[in-house]
Amino acid sequence: KPFMAIDCNPGSSYKNTVYLTYRDPTASPISTCFRYILSGYPGPPVNISGTAGYYGTYGSNLAIGPNGEVYAAWVYTASADAITGVGIGFNSSTDGGTTWAHSGMNVIPVTGYSTFQGLMNKVPESDRGIIRVNAFPSMAVDTTHGPNSGTIYLVWANCSDALNHVKPNIMLIKSTNGGNDWSPMKRVNDDITGPQTDHFNPAVNVDPYGGVNVVFYDGRIDPTNNELMQAYMARSTDGGVTFANYQLSDTAFEPLAIGSAGFWGDYISITSSRSYVFP
Repeated sequence: KPFMAIDCNPGSSYKNTVYLTYRDPTASPISTCFRYILSGYPGPPVNISGTAGYYGTYGSNLAIGPNGEVYAAWVYTASADAITGVGIGFNSSTDGGTTWAHSGMNVIPVTGYSTFQGLMNKVPESDRGIIRVNAFPSMAVDTTHGPNSGTIYLVWANCSDALNHVKPNIMLIKSTNGGNDWSPMKRVNDDITGPQTDHFNPAVNVDPYGGVNVVFYDGRIDPTNNELMQAYMARSTDGGVTFANYQLSDTAFEPLAIGSAGFWGDYISITSSRSYVFP
């Protein structure tokens, strides 16, 4: 999936630069690449994920820091089926995407990770067929002038054993030094009683007040069968230390696969203004 971000920060030397990541299937191994556009002119593609020690990359994501820093994250895998997830790759640039901090694979340390792409994390509990889900990372940066300015927040659906249908939870890590170090994993969904249910497809946004907002699909309404889903949002006003969860949807729904490939919608998103958060 291609991903685009624009530097809108007034104080950035690279304001109005458009950045694009995409997966280049012609590289060997398959790699995430980068292109930037300044004043309408495309720059050359740059391999930002490296080529050694893994099979390929998927689901790239971009975020822009308060001073024009460019951050990229993606899933990297150990096999062609994209099911055996190894973890999350990360890279950064402080000169408008011309050069990057890491020439090879730079890995964010996470545990229990699985892409579970092409799997159905609810089988065999339902008869709805295989539903394709993923654990692509979503990333946002605090560009306010508040106490957490510059903090990078990264979320994903973490699943320790997708092949045995272990249920995923929404996890968050953060970095306060440009991605050089990351906090321990923090669970965003706050339902902790009863049988574990599915939480997946998260997206994160930092609003103009520094609030960290995460939208995701959540099965807590149906702990017995884990079939009905609702949309939830979690919000933190203390820099991702604690989260309050809010139910967004007014009706529970059962995801149904469209065709044999199991598609029903890979992504959701979230953004904000000075007055509202828009999942």
